[in-house]
Amino acid sequence: MFLLLLSATYYDLRKYRVPNHIILSGLGTSLLIQLFTKGLYGIVWWGKGIIVPVAVLFILYLLHVIGAGDIKLFSVVGGFLGVYQVTHVIILAFIIGAVMSVFQMIRFRNLGNRMQYLANYIHEVIKEKKIKSYYNVEEGSPKDIIPFTLAIMISVFIATLTIKVS
Repeated sequence: MFLLLLSATYYDLRKYRVPNHIILSGLGTSLLIQLFTKGLYGIVWWGKGIIVPVAVLFILYLLHVIGAGDIKLFSVVGGFLGVYQVTHVIILAFIIGAVMSVFQMIRFRNLGNRMQYLANYIHEVIKEKKIKSYYNVEEGSPKDIIPFTLAIMISVFIATLTIKVS
């Protein structure tokens, strides 16, 4: 799993995307592991682990807050670790991502610009009474994006060291 996370993070840092072959490798490997360790129930356990991240995070994808690759990577993690741990990984990844964002805004000295962007977005949503995409990758700058796969990888590492599997 950690090799898959390293590969995904590498691609995300270079290309701002996670290739589907990494995702499919992770899903296939995690399914086989669950089948061998849990028998036929492993399919159900695996299915729950991969579906929950999609169900929980899909709205954030629609708003362009996170990418499809991030959600698919969470599903891979869910296939390996199950619903309980992937839920903790998701929460932890968002905390780590927030810390990374603050550091990035300090580094690029654009904290004020990003806060203004957020305020404008909220104002526009309230004014138009319609939720729209928060961010458009084609119009933005690399200074505005964090490699969320890095936050996912760090959170998986922490979760596997600290959370007991039930």
